Amino acid sequence: MHKLFAGAFSLLMALPAFADDAPPVAAPPVDADPTALILFALLFVAMIGGFAAYIWLKERAKARSK
Repeated sequence: MHKLFAGAFSLLMALPAFADDAPPVAAPPVDADPTALILFALLFVAMIGGFAAYIWLKERAKARSK
């Protein structure tokens, strides 16, 4: 068990040295269409509003029937 911990500790200490060998990779630029984002936001808000209205109408109908 002691050898396992010693080996794992040695590996963890060596990982930063292995990481420095790879050149940094730049993230590709993101060209997002704002129309899709706006459409998604509108649909998202509309679905939340529709769900809230559905719950409110069901509770209202339940209160009327009692």
